[in-house]
Amino acid sequence: MNSGQTSARAANHGVAESAPCTSSNREAAPWLLGDSSKREARFTGQWLAEWVRSVAPELAQLSFNYELEEQDLVYLCDEAAAHFGSEFDKPLSKVSRQVQQWLTTALIQYFLEYDWAGEEVAADSEALVHGSDSAMAPSIAMTAMLGQCLTAINGYIQAENEEQLTNILTFEPPFTGDHSNMIAELRQAYPKGSEDALEKKCTQSLVAARDGTGGNGSWTPFITFIAHYLTYLRDVDLERNGYLETYNSLITLQEKAQSALVHPAYGHLMLLPVVNCAKLVCRLAIGLDKQPELIAHLKSDEPVDGDGEGGPRDTLPERAADTLRKAFTTCLNDRTSGLGKDGRPTGKKKGIYKIANICLKILFQCRKTRNATMIFMNIGNQSPPLSAYPRSEQVTYLYYLGRFLFQTNHFYRAQEALQHAYNLSPTDSSCVRQRRHILVYLTTCNLILGRFPSASLLQRHEALHFQQHFGPIMQAMRTGDLGLFRRHLDLGSPSADWLLHFRILLQLQNRCEVHVWRALIVRTWQISGHKQSGRPENEGNTLLDINKLVRAFNLAEKSSQNPQDASYVDPDLDGADLEIEEEAAASTISVESRLSSLISQGFLLGTVLHTQLILVILGMKAGNVVTAGFPSPWKVIKHKANAEVPGWRKLPQIAGGGGQVINMKGARAAGSE
Repeated sequence: MNSGQTSARAANHGVAESAPCTSSNREAAPWLLGDSSKREARFTGQWLAEWVRSVAPELAQLSFNYELEEQDLVYLCDEAAAHFGSEFDKPLSKVSRQVQQWLTTALIQYFLEYDWAGEEVAADSEALVHGSDSAMAPSIAMTAMLGQCLTAINGYIQAENEEQLTNILTFEPPFTGDHSNMIAELRQAYPKGSEDALEKKCTQSLVAARDGTGGNGSWTPFITFIAHYLTYLRDVDLERNGYLETYNSLITLQEKAQSALVHPAYGHLMLLPVVNCAKLVCRLAIGLDKQPELIAHLKSDEPVDGDGEGGPRDTLPERAADTLRKAFTTCLNDRTSGLGKDGRPTGKKKGIYKIANICLKILFQCRKTRNATMIFMNIGNQSPPLSAYPRSEQVTYLYYLGRFLFQTNHFYRAQEALQHAYNLSPTDSSCVRQRRHILVYLTTCNLILGRFPSASLLQRHEALHFQQHFGPIMQAMRTGDLGLFRRHLDLGSPSADWLLHFRILLQLQNRCEVHVWRALIVRTWQISGHKQSGRPENEGNTLLDINKLVRAFNLAEKSSQNPQDASYVDPDLDGADLEIEEEAAASTISVESRLSSLISQGFLLGTVLHTQLILVILGMKAGNVVTAGFPSPWKVIKHKANAEVPGWRKLPQIAGGGGQVINMKGARAAGSE
């Protein structure tokens, strides 16, 4: 299209001459229709004219391979004013989307209005169909939305508008509206095999990333990411059988996005797109892991290692977590951001807990929790304080930290993290499920520590059925009923499936029985214990015959046995059961061992006289002997526990210390002896 033809078109439409659109005018016009700084502004004719003059030339160049002249711009401005005249003085945010869509349609109609323009488009389309030039710019009807998208992205980079860039980069299907139209254009103009041409198109369009702005240097990885993003949109398969291919495409896209995240000046623009893509990768990886029939062909009997010995392959969730850990490390090690004046994280630091929580979700879902160790260590050493982050991120992180500490048998530290997560979690009905999960592990930790939930807590919505599953355990721990305790935690118990679902059955079996022993000893002392007499220094001590404890434990052991199991004798083992039963019965040695365990843990203040088979409880001359001789397990554990919880960053990082705290206690001056 030449200037003569353009002038003729302008004359036919009655377009008057006006001042040329200079570069200064173009810079003054807003790039972004959705810019947050313009949301409270009003929609005016001046704004509309400036925006058309700013956006239309680049959109025409990118989409139609044509440079608009002044007559074209005047015509488009007049058309825009006529179309939107009734919308003037409305809030800009209400009509900005309509203006953006209108410009694309107006340009297409403008170029296709005359027969010669249609012939030009037809020729271009014919050339594309026959592949005469793979690098040729797509025709008007094929890539109008693509050109508009790339123009908008280029503007978002120039304005460093993270919010709008995030909004335009949609990852999760189904796609609607402009994205759906752009996908149709991509499939027609850039089918599979034309990825190089598509990347070249992106390189030509994303000038801000290619050349850089403000002396920040080029951002080539972002161009590569956009090319892969468009390829992903074109090829995404919504059918169930295509989930694995979609997962592989997303993993590749995630890696490209994380490469763009590394840029020191522009990388922060990619933080939320990286997080959004990571969430989709997480859900898809977990979903595929739960549907092994979709990934059965990945399993192979061939050895993985070259030495022929083979080895386990990484699962899809593990691969996803390994990929996301790189983004986590990028955010954690970023030196260009930190805490702002308001105490909130800035730049890439904002993504530390967002990405960490996604990684932790994957690892816990696929039961690879050991791989979470480095995440907790790195956060504990380098992260800003957890309290500086949004409450939702704090709750999620502390939940996973608490579960990790629970699985590694650090129950007091686990309850510290879980208690804080529970206190921070919202109490509205939409969060009942999350609060329930936290409370399951928090209650289990507290029972192991000898601490019971209150009656009011058990009445809350998130504690539904807790009395049914935890009530018998608490009753056994109060009364010393070993039979009730073991029957309730047996695999045949009605509560076994529920406890196994949350993976807390074994911990309750192994860690709570010591509290049942303690209660059984208390009851035995109350029945047959007596004060020690004789020397004044022994006044206040109480004695308990260990033989009576042996009988008490034997009765408790018998009550815990299943009568049906006791009556069955395998023919091949006839005659051997009696010996096993004798070995299973509580002996003097086993009871002394249990007493020693309670004394060493501080749950029993006393001593065992092995030669006399007597337990001496060190009570008080006056007062409650039970309270004095059997301290509360919770108070004993709390007194011994370290207040610091590894992985929970509570204080700001010390400058120059690399996140490490150095204890200078006992340090001496140089040269001192």
